[in-house]
Amino acid sequence: MRHLAQDAGFKGTDPGKIEAAVSEACSNILEHGCSGMVVKPPIELTVSKDGGTFIISIVDSGRAFDIEGHAAPAFPTHWEEGHTRGAGIFLIQRCMDEVKYQRIDDGRNQLKLTKRFG
Repeated sequence: MRHLAQDAGFKGTDPGKIEAAVSEACSNILEHGCSGMVVKPPIELTVSKDGGTFIISIVDSGRAFDIEGHAAPAFPTHWEEGHTRGAGIFLIQRCMDEVKYQRIDDGRNQLKLTKRFG
């Protein structure tokens, strides 16, 4: 993902941020959306450039997730209370310019991550 972002024209820390967001999203899908499944369904990644934006679409067949109902942890209290997990959505949202989740017509999940150039 980092190389795709660099090839698209991102510089500095942006390629790493994009890579971190996609990695975290896929980890969350496997750990939470597909927990308990013996055989994990595939995760489909589509990367595109549309004008001034770089778009990553992540589609999976795991359980649905209520991203709007997910409360971001309060920092630094979250860490001070000893929590070492639970910051994934927060991280994804900080790394990307736009994060949209929807359940698509065929019953799968789609997470669309957008990063603007410049």
